[in-house]
Amino acid sequence: MIKFKIYLLLFLISFSVFGLTKSEIIKMAKMGLSENVLMATVNGSKDVVKMEKADIIEMKQAGVPKPVIKELIKRYLKSKEEAKQEVVKKEVKKDPEADAKKLEEEKAKLAAEAKIREEEQRKAEERIKKRKSAQEQREYREKRLPLDRAIGMYKKGEYLRAIKKLNKFFKAGFKQSSNEYYLATFYLGMSFYKSNANYSALSTLKDVLIRGPEVKIGNSVKGAYFMLAFEAYGELTGNWPFSSDFNETYSMISTYNTALLPKKFQEVYNYYMGKYYTKWASNSSRAEKYLSAIDVIKTKDNVVLYPKFYASAQYLLGLNKVKSKKYNESVKHFQNVILAVQEKSGFKNTSLRDLAYIALGRIYYEIASSYFSVGGIEQAKRLANASLESYKKVSKDSPKLATAYYEASWAAFITGEYDISLGYLHSLHSAYLKDYYYPDKYILEAGIYVNMCLFKYADESVSAFKKKYDPFKKELDNFLSEPLEPKEYLEKIKKISANKPMKGKRFSYELISYVISDGFFYESYKTLKTIEKEKSILAKWSKKGKSKQLPSLNKLYVKILKKEDKLYRSLGSWIRRKLQNASNNLNELYLKSDEISFEIISAEKRVLQNEKIALTQKTKIKKSNKPTSSKDYDLKDDEMMWKFTGEYWIDEIDNYHSFLQSKCK
Repeated sequence: MIKFKIYLLLFLISFSVFGLTKSEIIKMAKMGLSENVLMATVNGSKDVVKMEKADIIEMKQAGVPKPVIKELIKRYLKSKEEAKQEVVKKEVKKDPEADAKKLEEEKAKLAAEAKIREEEQRKAEERIKKRKSAQEQREYREKRLPLDRAIGMYKKGEYLRAIKKLNKFFKAGFKQSSNEYYLATFYLGMSFYKSNANYSALSTLKDVLIRGPEVKIGNSVKGAYFMLAFEAYGELTGNWPFSSDFNETYSMISTYNTALLPKKFQEVYNYYMGKYYTKWASNSSRAEKYLSAIDVIKTKDNVVLYPKFYASAQYLLGLNKVKSKKYNESVKHFQNVILAVQEKSGFKNTSLRDLAYIALGRIYYEIASSYFSVGGIEQAKRLANASLESYKKVSKDSPKLATAYYEASWAAFITGEYDISLGYLHSLHSAYLKDYYYPDKYILEAGIYVNMCLFKYADESVSAFKKKYDPFKKELDNFLSEPLEPKEYLEKIKKISANKPMKGKRFSYELISYVISDGFFYESYKTLKTIEKEKSILAKWSKKGKSKQLPSLNKLYVKILKKEDKLYRSLGSWIRRKLQNASNNLNELYLKSDEISFEIISAEKRVLQNEKIALTQKTKIKKSNKPTSSKDYDLKDDEMMWKFTGEYWIDEIDNYHSFLQSKCK
């Protein structure tokens, strides 16, 4: 018995070390251990014994008690259930990396599917295009045919035919946003431009420009049509009298980014934008921003190359500096104009060079006047001489020669160079220049003679002035007293300039030249003639605005009628103001002539008095008509006046006097 217990103890120790198994339980059952011992052994172990069908049969055959077998089965089934739940828990547990990977895979799958769909759509569209009927293609070609033919006509120089063909094209029904419509608008505007139909060109090219420089059609360079349209537009607006017709367009163009367009176009763009802000918008700072961008180019060999618009840009820069009274800077710009127009630079624009010389003459004169007003006589003389030298360099065949001679006579006068001043004035009396309207040349001439104490000649100059302008002034006043409509003034000026009789009225051509040579009249009248030409063309094509086939031309015709009426009224009113100013100016000159006549009489009286005193004192008197005091016969400060007036600027200068005392001795 003791041996059995020892053996059992050893068996239990081995079980605790190696774990409970099926074979161990069978051994204990065969050893005759009671059910309680076996149950205690099973409950005391955490091990799970496999209890499949074969295992259960084997235990039963070995004599393992049923309660023990049941407990083992219960534990085995419980273990299997726990194992299943553990597996489920592991599957349910989140794995961020796995999820991200799975998401990427899903995205890639969707992208691949989208690409496949796009490819299928592209292929479907290609199939649709290929299935397009020949009839549809023919319809498109027929629809576009007028445009293609018009472009061919334009390239051959048949601009009027192109205009008519393009207006038929607009009935084809292309959308305004289409390339075809854009091309048609461009070629219509350029055809108007080439035909000198300026108003129609402005109205049409505006529609091209507002689309901006980003438009690219076919194989053309980006912005190609914009650049051509802008250059034509800039040229047209330069001489157009109504800035209201293009202010909005330039304002819009100034917002575009043109930096990426070719450098050659940059010069064109900067020049016309600068010209607009100088002439029309009166914005010097913006004008200078554009114009300053046009500069000379120096090669590696230090050869100076002048861009096409360089000289013109420098002239405009000079004008802007004059407006802001920055004379030193303006002088540099005008000198740059002169350098650029030299023969070696390749420029032949001598008229621009002459304008630069006249501008320099005026600037030196104005600065000289400011020195004179504060007693800087020497500085004033030096600058007045510089002014005189500038006027001398104006070309002898220049249309501004009379202006140069007239202003040079004043420059010579204020420096005391009376002989030179008289020389210029006599040139203005010559047959070549006598029709230019400078009535005050007689007054200046008389003033010079008074300063030289040549009273006889001074009196003759005053008499010549009155002889010429007495009948003229009377006719002018009668003309201005007539109750005429503005348009009638223009008609009368046209008749006079054409030498047509006008109910006995005979005006001096000198005054007519005073009107028609003005820059505003020139630009406005030229515009009026182009509008009349446009009107006649459109009247024929659109049947005076009533054509059912050409509605776009009908609209233009109506616009042109309104513009023509506005221009007639504007120009007629301007002519009346111009003639009224001439009348007022003549009234002032008559007052000056009377003052000079009074000075002559007073001077001669003083000479006689001096002679009488000398005789009384038995002093030997030299024969001379010159007074003893040089101070007595100098004209008063406010008796000699001259304002610069011209088409390029008006300088607000009031008085011009001789810097020297009289030459009487």
